[in-house]
Amino acid sequence: MKMKNILHILAKLVGTQFSLPKHHLKTHITEFSKTIGACSLVLDVGSGNRCPYRPLFDCNHYIGLDYFEQASITGDASYLPLPTAKVDVVLITEVLEHLPEPIKTLNEIYRVLRQDGYLILTVPLVIGVHDYVDYQRWTERGLIKLLTESNFEIISLKRRGGIFSTIGIIIPNIPRQIFGELREQTSWWSMGAYITSWVILTPIPWLIAPFDYFDKRQDYVFGYSVLCYKK
Repeated sequence: MKMKNILHILAKLVGTQFSLPKHHLKTHITEFSKTIGACSLVLDVGSGNRCPYRPLFDCNHYIGLDYFEQASITGDASYLPLPTAKVDVVLITEVLEHLPEPIKTLNEIYRVLRQDGYLILTVPLVIGVHDYVDYQRWTERGLIKLLTESNFEIISLKRRGGIFSTIGIIIPNIPRQIFGELREQTSWWSMGAYITSWVILTPIPWLIAPFDYFDKRQDYVFGYSVLCYKK
C-alpha cells in the first residue's frame, strides 16, 4: 500500500476519533438510550459494518442493516426486511439525508416498531455534500413536521452545536477543498502542504466550540438529534 494511502486512512481514523460532530452524536445517543432503558431488540438502519453505537444500548439483540456495507442484514431502508411490530428501538443516524424517499423509510420504521417503541434519529444541517447520494437537509421545524406527519411523538429534540462550533467544523475541510483528497496528491510538496494545514486546522472546532455559550439564538447548528416514540 502506498504511503499516501496509509496516511489517508490514518487521517480518517484520527478525524473520526476527534470529530466534534461525532462527539455530540455519541453524547445524545447515550442520553437517549438511558432514557429508553433495557430492551429486547434494537435495529440500526445504516449501521455500516462496525455498528459503532452498539455498546451504548442495554439490549438482548442488536441488528445492523446497511445497503452498501456488510452488516447483520443487507437491505433497503425503504423496504425493511423485518416483520411488523417486532422492534423495540430503531436507530438511524446521519442516514435520512441520503435517502431519495425519506417518508417511505419513516413509514417502514413505524411499521416494524412495537407499540410505544422508540425511534432515535439524527440528521445534519450545516455540512457539505458528503456522498454522491446526498439529497436533502432539514431545519428544526421541517424535521418536526416530517416526524409528526409520520405519526411519531417527539420526546426530545436536541440541537448539535452553535454558530461557533458550526464554523469550526467547516474549517478543517479547507485542505480537502483546496488540494482534493490526500491520496490524490501527486507530489511530496502538495502532500506536505495538505498534512500541515490539516494538523493546524483539525483542533479548531474544539477550541472555539465553548463560545457557543454566547449563542442565544442557535440559528446555526450542524445537526439535530431526536428521540421519538410510536403513538
